[in-house]
Amino acid sequence: MNGFISLKGKDVDRLFKGQLKVYRGKRKGKRSKDGRIVRDVELRAYVGDWDYKVPKAVLEGLEGGKINLTWLAKSANSDISTGAGAPSEEKFFEAWREFLNALRRGWDDNKIFRCGVLIKGTCMDCGRVHIIKNPCKREWCPDCGVPGSAYHMYLFAKALGYAKEMWRQSGAVGYLVITCPLELREKWKDKEVLNKVVRYIQRMLAREGFPFGYSKWHFAGDENPGKWYPHLNVLIPAGYLKPEKLERIKKLIEKHLGVKVVHYEYAKDPERIIHMVYYITRPTWNMQVEVESAGWSRFRKSRIWGKKYFKKAHIWREFLRDLNHIKRERGEGNLNVVLIDLKEDKKEERAEKGNLTIEEEDLREMLGPVSDEPEIEEFPDDKEELILSAIEVWYVREALRDDKCSRCGGEIRWEGVIRDLDNEYIEGEVFRIGWNMWVIDERRYPKEEKKEKARSP
Repeated sequence: MNGFISLKGKDVDRLFKGQLKVYRGKRKGKRSKDGRIVRDVELRAYVGDWDYKVPKAVLEGLEGGKINLTWLAKSANSDISTGAGAPSEEKFFEAWREFLNALRRGWDDNKIFRCGVLIKGTCMDCGRVHIIKNPCKREWCPDCGVPGSAYHMYLFAKALGYAKEMWRQSGAVGYLVITCPLELREKWKDKEVLNKVVRYIQRMLAREGFPFGYSKWHFAGDENPGKWYPHLNVLIPAGYLKPEKLERIKKLIEKHLGVKVVHYEYAKDPERIIHMVYYITRPTWNMQVEVESAGWSRFRKSRIWGKKYFKKAHIWREFLRDLNHIKRERGEGNLNVVLIDLKEDKKEERAEKGNLTIEEEDLREMLGPVSDEPEIEEFPDDKEELILSAIEVWYVREALRDDKCSRCGGEIRWEGVIRDLDNEYIEGEVFRIGWNMWVIDERRYPKEEKKEKARSP
């Protein structure tokens, strides 16, 4: 994979925060070329340090003390020139930003978590192995149940997509807070009661002219630490509400739920909306100590209604989904970008040839005539390697969304949840895509060679 570099000779123990360990000498009957074997603590597997590879930009960042996420973000937001053919150039640079952000997100420190399970998938054609570690996503988990955790970011990303669609359709996002009164808190310790509350609120708001929205429970607040203090946060596609409309909603809630404290505000500014969504989606279970987590594992803490009203939140997602692979080659004084669409009609024909490349003439035929095409200048070597590794990281993630192999485009057979790799020694290359994603290309020997290896002492 382009833009990746091995850990040979690197201070692995220090750089990888305890997730990788270096051993010298023999392990599982194998001896490395220079006596160094890397043990991946997360996978519970051994690899020669020359075979364990990470993006070069990430490794240099770790050697400097910390991955320079700010620099990656700035690289992802470089200025775009305008002029003849600018729309085509903008489309390329928008994709470039997406690649760099995929690399940045994969190596963000909030993606380091001790909980979770490993999910393994193997390509049925080429044998490439993909392993993903997912957090447990339990709000009472010591790792997931804190602001800024991977679980929080997961909820935040989903809710932000919903909020963007509300903002797109109505020009603002309304925010309701329905707080449980003191006299009902014992009753509201039952998850079935909370389910009934959510169902009533959603149906009532739909009848009142808000056909879609998002809700998220908070179980405690900053003002009463340790206390069970449930309150329901609701986002709706609305801005300013007339006093009589808001008063009607409050009276309906009081009549059916016995709740008098209902707060409402709205935001039009995107920055304010982002801040609001981040706050609403934060985990709060561990802020209280009165209710045990037993019996709450299947409780839905966040929900939407009116699913048909929600559309794609990312304006460039449709464009990027059509591009399942991007291969970049150096040409005569410029940088040629080759777009490969795995869903295009010629996919099987290319796969039979043993590769998934596409000729420039075929690409131009697919995209149609473009006048005044801009020339994209060559990048310096260091930025070239950064973009190459970012493209690889992005493509692995995009391919897995469709259960496709990131090398040949074949179908992936998911083996489900695995505990670990059982202290296996991996004979092949291991690519660390992010803190919680791996790609393994095992070496395959011909049968005759295997027999000879078996006979040799």
